[in-house]
Amino acid sequence: MEIKFINTSHNYKGLSKHDIVAAIDNVNLSINEKDEFIAIVGKTGSGKSTLIQHINGLLLPTSGSVDVLGNVLTPKKKKNPKLMPIRKKIGFVFQFPEYQLFEETVLRDIEFAPKNFGSSQKEANAHALEAAKIVNLDPKLLNKSPFNLSGGQMRKVAIAGILSYNPDVLVLDEPTRGLDPQGSDEVMDLFYRINQKMHKTVILISHSMDNVYKYASRVIVMDNGKVQYDGDKYTLFKSNLYEKFHLEKPDVLKAIDYLNKELNLNIDYTPTSLEELEEKLREVYHE
Repeated sequence: MEIKFINTSHNYKGLSKHDIVAAIDNVNLSINEKDEFIAIVGKTGSGKSTLIQHINGLLLPTSGSVDVLGNVLTPKKKKNPKLMPIRKKIGFVFQFPEYQLFEETVLRDIEFAPKNFGSSQKEANAHALEAAKIVNLDPKLLNKSPFNLSGGQMRKVAIAGILSYNPDVLVLDEPTRGLDPQGSDEVMDLFYRINQKMHKTVILISHSMDNVYKYASRVIVMDNGKVQYDGDKYTLFKSNLYEKFHLEKPDVLKAIDYLNKELNLNIDYTPTSLEELEEKLREVYHE
């Protein structure tokens, strides 16, 4: 199954009642249910967040439709399916998911979502323990208050709460915002493992082109509410398209450009991180 945007538009009212702003404009897009790691990028106001909020029914289209794994969302004035089945399939990780923590203990917070979707206490407990294991959460923290944890630990708890009900697709809205580099790497590595080992599709909104280049296999560029590019990351950054859409060049590619120019090397853009580039250089000089 797929997520399909079919001639999807979403308009906001502007400053006056006659002023209409198109946040997304006639978008046609298909996303596979499994095995995709997609980054949605673009400057502020390009329509990224509005687009992904249609995937779990936080917003409904003004015109067109969105087919979410067989559940079709249409404009408000038309009949729509219940949103609960859609939200059970789509795990939405907000910029600061830890702000949504509220239970007395970490374990109870992780158990909340599966219980809300109909699991028994015993089932919810099993799901919560498995999710805590996936995010490498120390078992000693499970009976502590989530509000006594570090920022990175709180984010792990919030992510475990989403994984506990086993959604088919994960939608991430700037999931590393506010984290230090080590915390950012831990979170992104976690979602990459989930994508690779559990075959779940991950949809990432990020302003970090380093994360986009390292983890995503497909990049969608939004600009003025429209999809302006949908393809692989290599083509995007080899061309001048990234400059056209005001995207920062990833640090690893800046390093490659510098080394090729200064040392007369011929390294291609296949390394996706500085660590991979370092390994590539070892190979070059070993030869």
